[in-house]
Amino acid sequence: MTPIFLLVATREFRERVLSRAYLLSTLLFPVLVLASVLLPSLLIRGLPSEARTLVVVDEAPLGVAAAVVEALAEPGSDGADGEGKVTATVRRAPLADVEEGLRADLAAERIDGYLWLPPDVADSGHVSYRARNVSNFQEMARIEAAVNDAVRQLRLASVGLSRDQAEALFRRVRLDAVRLGRDGQEGGGAEATFFVGFAISFALYMVIVLYGSLVMLSALEEKTSRVVEVVLSSIDASHLMAGKVLGIGAAALLQVGIWTVAGLTALAAAAPLALALSLPPGALDALRIAPGSLAAMLAYMLLGFFLYAAVFAAIGASVNTQQEAQQFAMLPTMILVVPLMMAPAISAAPDGALALTLSHLPFTSPLVMPARLGAADVAAWEVALSLALLVAATAGVAWLAGRIYRVGVLATGSRPGARELWRWVRHG
Repeated sequence: MTPIFLLVATREFRERVLSRAYLLSTLLFPVLVLASVLLPSLLIRGLPSEARTLVVVDEAPLGVAAAVVEALAEPGSDGADGEGKVTATVRRAPLADVEEGLRADLAAERIDGYLWLPPDVADSGHVSYRARNVSNFQEMARIEAAVNDAVRQLRLASVGLSRDQAEALFRRVRLDAVRLGRDGQEGGGAEATFFVGFAISFALYMVIVLYGSLVMLSALEEKTSRVVEVVLSSIDASHLMAGKVLGIGAAALLQVGIWTVAGLTALAAAAPLALALSLPPGALDALRIAPGSLAAMLAYMLLGFFLYAAVFAAIGASVNTQQEAQQFAMLPTMILVVPLMMAPAISAAPDGALALTLSHLPFTSPLVMPARLGAADVAAWEVALSLALLVAATAGVAWLAGRIYRVGVLATGSRPGARELWRWVRHG
C-alpha cells in the first residue's frame, strides 16, 4: 500500500508539471537564455552602422589633426564597405571663432559632432567632443583611441622615437591565468570561473525561492480555504507537509534536469557557439563541469530546497493572508541574497575565511559551495563536511517546521508571535 504522503506528493507533482505555466517556463527558459546570449552579438554584427560626419577643430601642433582624421577614416570593427565610416574634416581655427556655426550645423543635422584639439593637447591630454549622441560607447572609444594615437605620435617625435620603435618598447604583456586543479588538470580562466560560480549560485537561488514560495502558497491556500480540515482527517499534518515538499521538489528537479540536459547539449556544440559569439576557440571549455562536481551541486540544490521549503511551509501554515506570508518570506529570501552579494569576494578568494565560513553554514552553503566548486578545486572532505552539516540542519528544520505546521495549519485569528510559535513547537 502506498504511503499517504506519497499520494500527496504525487498530486502536487502532477498539479505543477501539468500546468500550462510549468510547461511554458520549461520550454521557454533555455530559449530565452540562449537568445539573451546570442542576440546582442548577432544584432551588433548584423545591423548596418550609419556613416558619421565630424569636424575637427584644430589648434594642436601640426600633424595631430591629420593623424586623427586618418585613424577615423579606417573602417571600424562595426563597419565594412563604408558602413560605420567616420568622415572628418579639419578646420584650422580657434574654437571661439567657429563654435557658434558648428552648433548651428549640429542643430540642423548637417554634421554629427565636432572635436576640439587644443594647443596644449600634448601636455594637458584633454580634448572636447560635442555631438547629438554620445551614448554609443563603441564610437566614443574609437574617437578616443584615434586622438590618443595621434598625441602619442607627437610626444614620441618630440623625443626622437618613431611609432614602430615605441610600439616595440611598450608592447603589452598578456597574462594567461588558468586554474590548476589538485590532479594537475587545467581549469578555466579567471573570468570564466567567476561566471560559472555566479551563474550556478543564481540558478540555485531562483529554484529555491520560486519553488519554496510555491510550498508556502500551497499551504496558505489550503489553510484559508479550510480544505486542510478535511484532508487532516485522513493524514497527519507533518506527512501532509512532507508530501507537499517532496512533490514540488520533484517538479523542480525535473525542470532543472531538463535545463541541464539542454545546457549540456549546447556545450556539446561549443565550437559553433563560440564562433557565433565571436569568441576564440576553446573559450567555452571552462563552462564544462566535472561529473563529481555536478553531482555535488545537485545534492546542494536538493538539500537547499528541502531546507528552505520546510521554512516556507511553516510560514504558509502560520499566517492568514498572502501579504503576511510575503512579509515573513523576506527573511529567508534575504539570507539567500547574502551569498549573491558576496559573490565577487568569494570568487576573489574561494579559499578565504569568508568563503570557507559561508560554504559550511547550512543556510548559505547551498549557494556558496557550488560557486566554490565552479571557481576552485575544493577538497573532498570540505564538501563532505558541508553536506553533513546541511543534512543535519535540514532534518532539524524539517522537524521544527513539521511541529509548527501541525498546529499552525489549523490555527486562525491573529498572526502568532515568537512566544506562540515556540509553544507550537513544544506542544505540536
